[in-house]
Amino acid sequence: MRKFLFLVIAAVTATGCASNKAYFDAIDKRLEADRKAKAQWFGHDIYDPKMVSSNVRIQYDDFSKTTQYNGPEAVPHGMHEPVVRLVAINNQRTLKTSYIIHFVHNYRGDWRFFNNAVDADGNLLRVESLQRETLDCSVPKCTHLEIYVVEISRDYLQERSERGLHFRVVGTGRGAAQELKIPSGYVKGFLASVPQ
Repeated sequence: MRKFLFLVIAAVTATGCASNKAYFDAIDKRLEADRKAKAQWFGHDIYDPKMVSSNVRIQYDDFSKTTQYNGPEAVPHGMHEPVVRLVAINNQRTLKTSYIIHFVHNYRGDWRFFNNAVDADGNLLRVESLQRETLDCSVPKCTHLEIYVVEISRDYLQERSERGLHFRVVGTGRGAAQELKIPSGYVKGFLASVPQ
């Protein structure tokens, strides 16, 4: 009798686990579809390397002798989430190319003063502020703009091209933490469009 009861309990448990796995797999598929739908909102699919590569904009500056490769917007954002893109700047004088993650963050509330970032591997990344500006104070809380960059290397991008970038930017202000992901397809497409 005990063996029979054990077999029944084991069968019910296995069935429940299998149905839970199917349930969670369905949720994961729906979340991925939602992320891709948001990506399409930009007019390009940030998960498709070919689409990203074809949307990289190249600008040459004859005075500074630089070529700048501006990736498309990489992170689907809402009203108060940052616009993020990868940028590479090739200096023809030094023959070096620098790589950055470029953020434009428009938000309401207290200043956040973003000043550092940490990636999913625990690497501390230096944040450099380019611009801080108050846009509007006609409502109870002001709307602020912060533009900042994180300097990285081509090797850093290549090492993470299979899994994408996952990091958090933080600041000294209240509520100053923002977690962001740039998909692997975006990183691959961007790298393909910037000569080594």
